[in-house]
Amino acid sequence: MTSIPSDGIEARANEPHSDEVGAMSNESEPNLEYSPSPEEDDSSDNEGTSVEKRRILFIAAVVLLAVFIFIWNVLLNFGKIVIKAEPPYSVLIFNEKEYQCAENPCVIKLKRGEKSLSFFKLGYKAEGKTIDVPLWHSIEINPIFELEPYVQEIEKIGEKPFITANIKYKIEYDKLHHNWKLFEADDKSRRGLSYFPEKLDNPLIFGSNSAVLIVERDNTQNAKAIYFIDLKTGERNTFQPDQEFQIKAAKPSLDGKFFLTDNMMIANKENLKSLKSTASFTTSFWTPFNKLIMVSDSVVLYDPETELSKTLIDSMKLENNISNIIVSPSSTKVYIESSSKKYQVVY
Repeated sequence: MTSIPSDGIEARANEPHSDEVGAMSNESEPNLEYSPSPEEDDSSDNEGTSVEKRRILFIAAVVLLAVFIFIWNVLLNFGKIVIKAEPPYSVLIFNEKEYQCAENPCVIKLKRGEKSLSFFKLGYKAEGKTIDVPLWHSIEINPIFELEPYVQEIEKIGEKPFITANIKYKIEYDKLHHNWKLFEADDKSRRGLSYFPEKLDNPLIFGSNSAVLIVERDNTQNAKAIYFIDLKTGERNTFQPDQEFQIKAAKPSLDGKFFLTDNMMIANKENLKSLKSTASFTTSFWTPFNKLIMVSDSVVLYDPETELSKTLIDSMKLENNISNIIVSPSSTKVYIESSSKKYQVVY
């Protein structure tokens, strides 16, 4: 028979009951359910408020940006063009709109930047320009409306012809200076305007208030030497012809810078140049604007300054027997008269 130690019985007797152990266990273990602390609750609320504030600030920034863009485009981002021309006319701004101008000057407000413009006026050629509109400043434009030439029949020519004056000059021996001097025929003092060391052979003299053209001729009446004298500066240029030709008449322009000769050449202080025109000397006239009108089967405007010709009327469709041509002294018109009809060319 096995003996049980007394101390072991006492130990088992002293061990707690299972129910008691469970109770003790429940009392000693902590509660595992989460309960936020007051500090954690405040942090969560602050984070939510911060997100809401950022959202409001973002929306406000977007609204302010939209308002600024609107104000910039509508009220601030602009310049002005000031157009000075005789109204009425219209201005087309490419990729934008067309404006009607009824006043001079015509002021148009535009967004700044490069603009392509076209100007339109009834009866005139269209002109185009590209400009850069400055921010908050104005830019001035002076468009040139070039009239479309036209011809029309009229009942009466109410203007006298424009004719440039051909002033008379003479050359005589000057005993004081021992040479030959040029002077104006009506000048009683015979003040010398230009001097020649030798006598000129058979000279023809054509003059205006500001210049003189002298043609020295040989025995066959051909031009031997041609002198162009600028009376304002005293400058004298000499041309030696490289071929035989004769000059018997010449018409000075109003400013005296050019002479049209009867063999249809233009003389100035720089050269003597032949015009390639079917018009004749008798149907060619200077205008008050120092340009040449030449009439034949067409009407041509010649600018000796640029040496450019412009056909005003391709075909006159007139009777062949033109009896008279009158250049208007006050406007850009030419009157052409035939045996039975009268016309005006407006250019």
